[in-house]
Amino acid sequence: MPSSSVQSDFIVPAALFAPVAIPPTSPDLDNAIKAAMANTPKWQEIGISKYREMWENGEFPVQPVRLNCASNISIPACEPPRDIACRLLKPQNGAPAKGLFMHIHGGGWSMGGPGDQDSWLQGIADTAGLVIVSVGYRLAPEHPSPAGGEDCFDAAEWLILNARQRFGAELTFIGGESAGGHLTLLTALHLLSHEKPKFRDFKLTGGLILLFGAYDLGYTPSQIHHRQALKKAGDDDAVKEQQLVKLYQPNVVGDAWKNPKISPLYANLEEYRNPDGISSRLPPALFIVGTKDFLVDDTIFMSAKWQMAGAQAVVKIFPGPTHGLISFPPDKMPSAKAGMESLFAFIESRLAA
Repeated sequence: MPSSSVQSDFIVPAALFAPVAIPPTSPDLDNAIKAAMANTPKWQEIGISKYREMWENGEFPVQPVRLNCASNISIPACEPPRDIACRLLKPQNGAPAKGLFMHIHGGGWSMGGPGDQDSWLQGIADTAGLVIVSVGYRLAPEHPSPAGGEDCFDAAEWLILNARQRFGAELTFIGGESAGGHLTLLTALHLLSHEKPKFRDFKLTGGLILLFGAYDLGYTPSQIHHRQALKKAGDDDAVKEQQLVKLYQPNVVGDAWKNPKISPLYANLEEYRNPDGISSRLPPALFIVGTKDFLVDDTIFMSAKWQMAGAQAVVKIFPGPTHGLISFPPDKMPSAKAGMESLFAFIESRLAA
């Protein structure tokens, strides 16, 4: 009987995960960043408020660059008279905007702000011709879940109704990094499940930009293995990561972590499949992650589920980078440059679709 080969229906790009695929500069840069931050205070030692104050005052060796061309605006929350502070960036060439990108910043749900990503967001605005609104959602522990997510929901709903008149472009993309990727998915699923048709049926024509996000707050295997390695090495970052999640979700225990409103990985995405039984109401999505990121499994699992439900996904995996791929200097880490190029290419392809 002639032999026959069996072809796999699910192919993992194993070469990307091989240690030999990691560029030699990647570990050197990681070590340099760790050395630069080694003598800085830990938030769990000085408290979140003091840590944020030091960050805003430029007292850390790694600091965001705030651009003069960006401006601060506010969006009304659904519960007046409270407003949501946001950051506005526009293309600097004066050309009409091709769309609007609602950005949600990272920072473990408890740190950071809408002005922390001015540099790369302005690059997107200029290169892709997008207006960008970065949302300053409420932070934990002063405002634990669901406060931050609700601010993102409110901002998205307001932009759906007002972006064209206010900024000259429709809401086209929603995206963010790390905790911002998590809140991006919660926002997208909130809109798709909305009781009001004007939000439920809104088509996000560009899609989602999901950068090394956290999609299972009860921990995927890569998160667990990362924490185990840190504890073995005596690194208190393992404790820090766990505490950040607990600041955001202080009352969640056990199987409650699998609630899809907490961990979107557990959402039943089949609910969004179209009547044709093939395609999906889920928007196209770009997933980006580094192979040494402790959230790598979150991206692998979530992007697979996205495609299994009939939605489009572009998944870009870069050998070597730890958490925060796009924030690394592109001249010192080629994968950071390649990650941004992938992001630009996705945006341009979606705008042309």
